[in-house]
Amino acid sequence: MASLSAAAMRASRALAGAASNTQRIPRAGLAAAAAAAMPTDLKLHMYQSCQFCCRATLALGWLKVPHERVYYGFAHGASADEGGYDTGKGPYFLTGKKSLPVLEGTGVPCRGGAKGMAESLEICSYVAACGGGLPP
Repeated sequence: MASLSAAAMRASRALAGAASNTQRIPRAGLAAAAAAAMPTDLKLHMYQSCQFCCRATLALGWLKVPHERVYYGFAHGASADEGGYDTGKGPYFLTGKKSLPVLEGTGVPCRGGAKGMAESLEICSYVAACGGGLPP
């Protein structure tokens, strides 16, 4: 399976290739085409006070991507009996690790066995590629 960064790069190249087929596409037209590629059922699983989660939230907000936020406390999934964390609680079920942020949605690329994209910079790259780039 290709890495997530490679998937984001392919999406970006596809958008650039679509733009090169014509002389000039108005920014609004390109943004509309890119928005069509963005999944509509996005969920961002996050800790409320985490700089990496804030990075992903800022990217989604600046690009005006509609999404649902699911908050976890730092102790969600913590368990002394399980040697650190309980696999049945908290964000463990998303990626197999007690690590956030995770972007979940139909068509969001993810590593084998995961239910979403798990790195904040990869989330930002993916959203920028699907959302048409940086905000004005």
